[in-house]
Amino acid sequence: MIRSLNQSFMGYIVLAAWTAAAQDVPRAVPATPSATTAPPVSAVPQYDVVSTVRPSRAADTHLRIRMDSGTIFITDASLKDLLKNVYGMRDSQIVGLPKWAESEHFDIQAKVLADDPEFLKHMTGKLRREVFERVLRERFGAETHMETRVMAMYELQRVGGGPGVAPGLVENPPPPRPADGSAATPEPIKPGHNGRGNTSVMGTHLDATGIRISDLCGSLGRILDRSVVDKTGLASFYDVTLNWSDGSSENSDGPSLEAALQEQLGLKLVGTKGPVEVLVVDRAEKPKELD
Repeated sequence: MIRSLNQSFMGYIVLAAWTAAAQDVPRAVPATPSATTAPPVSAVPQYDVVSTVRPSRAADTHLRIRMDSGTIFITDASLKDLLKNVYGMRDSQIVGLPKWAESEHFDIQAKVLADDPEFLKHMTGKLRREVFERVLRERFGAETHMETRVMAMYELQRVGGGPGVAPGLVENPPPPRPADGSAATPEPIKPGHNGRGNTSVMGTHLDATGIRISDLCGSLGRILDRSVVDKTGLASFYDVTLNWSDGSSENSDGPSLEAALQEQLGLKLVGTKGPVEVLVVDRAEKPKELD
């Protein structure tokens, strides 16, 4: 029996998604005698960060992060929460934290000072991560490094015929591109194909539109706190509906997550071991000045 974590994703914002966007690097164009040479532009925008930290007095336990007018507001965050969100890690992928880094929660305001008043909106994912890393380093003394370790994990495999057999897994590929390369599409774009798939996880219910199986593996990995590797061989996009029970008194009816995957999606989890990237915390301190 595989035990799933009853984990609410309300208010849970993965900052690592900000860093995933690819950056286009312009190619150099040789200057011509008639061309006007533009003044050099700094490749790294200049900014400063002024942050304040207070013990959290939030009434709930939901981490919240929002940006407004050049200021980042973080509510009810432990240091572990911040590391998970900044680096896109699960609980089991962060090692070496002191106990207070999980139990004590803080409210943080980080004011980003830059010449561009829209700096937060315009900066790249890489710069966004750097801003948060600066807060972690200056206010929590955080020093970390990445390692690859062999850990328990799951493979997601097919059971029998796969799509078309299980009602919760329906193929939903994006429309084909026109043969002439034009921007127009030959048919209306299907729901969920706005350039990325859409996934919602609320307690023990997962609903997704137009996702790859690798996206489903990512969601299952966060629920189970263990890496899940796609071994299904399914290469299209899918709509997914999955309902299961976590065994709690409030949610005792229904199948376990393992059984729900087989019954509703025609997929199964197989335990194994393999290389997993982990974030090792070398140093961390409580904020010395709680403003």
